Amino acid sequence: MSNLMKMFIFGKNIEIDEREEKTVYELFANTTIFTFIICLGAIIYDLIVHKNITEVGFLSLIIILIISYYIFFMMRIKKVYLNHKENKLSNTFLATLIFFSVFTLLTYLSGEKIDTLTIIINSVGSLIFGGCIYSLNKYNQKKIENEE
Repeated sequence: MSNLMKMFIFGKNIEIDEREEKTVYELFANTTIFTFIICLGAIIYDLIVHKNITEVGFLSLIIILIISYYIFFMMRIKKVYLNHKENKLSNTFLATLIFFSVFTLLTYLSGEKIDTLTIIINSVGSLIFGGCIYSLNKYNQKKIENEE
């Protein structure tokens, strides 16, 4: 993590060991993920009840998502990543399915009709997303194996 982030979380003159730092970052990452889920739920509720999405809510959702992904990527440990390399294909399939369902659900909740063209566009987009995720995971796995 950056020095600014460490100073913000732990303070200026506090000595901590690596285990404590890892635990704090794990709790911080879990908290931001829960905040993201709550914010997403609030936006979906606002869309269902009031039939609109506020810009501030959508912007806060994106900011929280970026922060949580940043923390998760900074916490990634090589051993943990190598232990989960067997699940690469199933995780890619799950990510593709979630991508398709979220974009189809958002189209439905925004009041637009779901037709065949929308489903084809969402399917192609989710397949492209899944392919990119799979290739990125494969590249990261090769990079980590080459470092060892």
